[in-house]
Amino acid sequence: MRKRISSIVVCAAFLSLSTHAWACRPLFTDDCPPTDKGHFGIETGMLSSNQSGFDQNLQEMTSIMYGLFDRADIGIDLPYQSLTPSGGGNVSGLADVNVKSKIGIIPLNDNNLGVSVGLNAKLANGDAGKGLGSGAVDYSINTIFTKALPNSLVHFNLGYTFTGQPAGQSLNNVINCGIAGQYSLKDNFRVLGEVFGSTPSDPASNLDLAAAQIGVNWDFNPNLTLDAGYTVGLSDASPRNMVTAGLTASI
Repeated sequence: MRKRISSIVVCAAFLSLSTHAWACRPLFTDDCPPTDKGHFGIETGMLSSNQSGFDQNLQEMTSIMYGLFDRADIGIDLPYQSLTPSGGGNVSGLADVNVKSKIGIIPLNDNNLGVSVGLNAKLANGDAGKGLGSGAVDYSINTIFTKALPNSLVHFNLGYTFTGQPAGQSLNNVINCGIAGQYSLKDNFRVLGEVFGSTPSDPASNLDLAAAQIGVNWDFNPNLTLDAGYTVGLSDASPRNMVTAGLTASI
């Protein structure tokens, strides 16, 4: 049981490093611009992680965002988790849902540093007994910085999560950070990389979560972008590796 619960906590920690499940897919590090006013943004993708104690750890994530104002959006992340512990058995179902908003403070342009703030509430709808949820509501705030450079963008995140306290547990609040870059090889093709991590929520652990990712995305057309990424863990507390592929659609 503890293995299953720790699995969802680890995955949730990675996915909550930004207020979006994925920022500019496949990055975990968020980017500054909110969704355009009056438009929907839809992101969906599969994430497979290689984690100690599990034969399979697969997650399908769908994120829906809507631009409320010129500098603010709202959204929801809907994660579907499938876990197969090494000891056998399979658990699958809807994991904890995230409700989120991103508010632009300084809009990004070619001459300045863009600044936004992300607000996030991770709900407790997932079955914690099956490892599909943490058993408590978490609230987080994320500061997001983006700088435009020739043919590239650089993103930096620094955030804080007020961790909910499940029954019978006492968890630490979490600090997260990430730095990422994207370079345009062509107008519609980009290479992306990042390093990101967070402090442990488990008070019995002194190991931070840390990982590095490299990926690509490609604009199939002006409203549809395809992506893929490979992540390697940089600490013993992190999954050994993760693979993701997905798409982003603008409506």
